[in-house]
Amino acid sequence: MSQRMPEKPHAPSGHKRNKAHAPLSVTERLAVLATLGIAFLIAWLTLRPASGQILDLAHADKIYHLVAFGVLIFPCAFFFTRGLVFLLPSSVILAGAIELIQPRVGRSGEWLDFLADLLGLGIGLLVARLLRKSFAAR
Repeated sequence: MSQRMPEKPHAPSGHKRNKAHAPLSVTERLAVLATLGIAFLIAWLTLRPASGQILDLAHADKIYHLVAFGVLIFPCAFFFTRGLVFLLPSSVILAGAIELIQPRVGRSGEWLDFLADLLGLGIGLLVARLLRKSFAAR
């Protein structure tokens, strides 16, 4: 004789689902895909043998790091804020891993590059937040 488990009661029709477990919207999926693409591009550009600098400035590579990581965080910071719980620590790990791997591929790993990455993440988050507020106010 088999016993049936009682069914869970259904949530009232007015009950909202937990947003953290809600399926991703198309916009959120595109933000995640863009972020993954940017992450792979950053890894490829920073882990291949060094080629000449585009900008002829002292510390131009710090500017590259800052911009790259600001661009990395922006899509999710603007379109998929609940994804930042995963993306922000992952981005910090990526930045650190790049600096640890670079000496093994003929490049130099530097603390200042890592700090520029973190600053870029902060600026990217700030810009996305300000733009979100600006668009929400309209």
